[in-house]
Amino acid sequence: MEIQNGKFSLIEADLTKEDFKREWSHIEQAGVYALLDEFLSEFYDEQMNANSFFGLAWTSSGRFSELGVQSPDITIDGNELNAFLIRNNNQLIAHCFDEDENDLFYEVQ
Repeated sequence: MEIQNGKFSLIEADLTKEDFKREWSHIEQAGVYALLDEFLSEFYDEQMNANSFFGLAWTSSGRFSELGVQSPDITIDGNELNAFLIRNNNQLIAHCFDEDENDLFYEVQ
């Protein structure tokens, strides 16, 4: 399922896992869920639950933290959506893989 609707813009910068927060506060987690709920509700014109839609799973490896997307076949610009991350500057990022499994990062606006 393609979810592109102008809310995501590709970031050309070479980001690494070190550019992302290692831990999120409970407030940051709640904010990300609320933002994604709002995005989906606007996209589908009905109340949606991001946790159920994306099958989000909280992961913290010590190097970075993410909400991993467990639902298959969700894409942005044709690229497989893998996770949502927060940059050290508090910017919400959608992490995707292209067909060659290269990392692509999209700013969630």
